[in-house]
Amino acid sequence: MKKLTMITLILVLILSSAACGNQSGPTPGVKNTQPQQIKNYHDFLTDKESVYYYEGTVKEKAAGSKPVKSGIAGAGNGAGKYVILSGPSTKKLIKRALFDGTNQHYVMNRETKTYYREDNDPADQDFNNLTYSKSSVMKINGKSYQYDEFEKQWSIPVFEEGVSGGQSIEYWLNIERYITDGKGNLYGIQRLQKNLGANRSAKGKIQWQRMVTITKFQVGTTPKGIFDIPTDYKKTEAGSGLSGE
Repeated sequence: MKKLTMITLILVLILSSAACGNQSGPTPGVKNTQPQQIKNYHDFLTDKESVYYYEGTVKEKAAGSKPVKSGIAGAGNGAGKYVILSGPSTKKLIKRALFDGTNQHYVMNRETKTYYREDNDPADQDFNNLTYSKSSVMKINGKSYQYDEFEKQWSIPVFEEGVSGGQSIEYWLNIERYITDGKGNLYGIQRLQKNLGANRSAKGKIQWQRMVTITKFQVGTTPKGIFDIPTDYKKTEAGSGLSGE
């Protein structure tokens, strides 16, 4: 069970940071000091027509494990392309995946200097297609921040001995919070994954959480060449050349 869950979480880490659809809700508007005023960061970052670049520090933790820190970046070109970068810090970011608006995407490996294309999974898009749930206020390091929350409930089969049919259904809840400061600037994006159990417990237990604290956010421009595959990378077959990641 834990192994299956962690595999799912890896997919969430890659795909939920990019544009996977656009479902808006009655989110209150907030001002932004960027050139383009943004009223709803969830809608903006999941809109294929948005042009943006962001960097952030990541702190994530799975239940029973120690927190892990890293860096992340993402960019959209306003024409359906977006790219995900990650690394040990924001100063050591590596291109990981490039989506080009088709039903496939590129996966890149810097260690082997290779890349390949693989199909997008419609199930992953639906998995991350969140719906607005509420707006509220939270405390971070003693300061108050407003956030807009989006969520998606899903279920997975759990194979158990002694259960009729050999399996039961376990329910989970994905929660995503877009956190803004007093000026309406994006402060961070928090993601939580709760296990609601077979009875869909309203409280649930947090099994994984990640906080991306935004260190850079720009609208309307992106770094030069960020959507290009490095010229010294060689194309390979899907699933090969993955060692070293």
